[in-house]
Amino acid sequence: SFFFFFDSKSKSLYKKSIAFATELNDNSLIVWSKYNYISHLYKYRKYQTMQPILLDLIENLKKMEVTEIIQPEDTFRTIGWIMQTFSDYNESDYYLNLALKYCAPNSSSQASLLDNLGINFYKRGNFPKAIHYFDRAEKLAFKINDSLRLAKTFGNKALVLESQKKY
Repeated sequence: SFFFFFDSKSKSLYKKSIAFATELNDNSLIVWSKYNYISHLYKYRKYQTMQPILLDLIENLKKMEVTEIIQPEDTFRTIGWIMQTFSDYNESDYYLNLALKYCAPNSSSQASLLDNLGINFYKRGNFPKAIHYFDRAEKLAFKINDSLRLAKTFGNKALVLESQKKY
């Protein structure tokens, strides 16, 4: 089938990219190649294939200066989302907060990161902290006319109120 062909061809190219970066001994390219591969695997929900590559990527990141990372905001945000998907909210917080350091102020990206931090606190049952982040995301979304994020923050705040049985 087309999907199998597409997937096997993609896998081959991503692996070549990682091997080439490794051969060059270029940590920036190694991380970049692994980041792109895990992003692809995450998009297509290939979590079992993704996990060992993600763990390698995280180890590589620990050995690097942030200035060496190609697009640190995207890298940290994606890892934060993945950790959120795996319900590892503390680790997700860590990477989402790193992404916040590198995102443009007053941007949709910043509003999204704040909203996702709120989701992590909501999932852990820390409703006051969740509301704090949802409020920050809401205010920013309103300020920059990000109607999609504004709607998401309203829905997320509704989840908190529902969990607290404040109908």
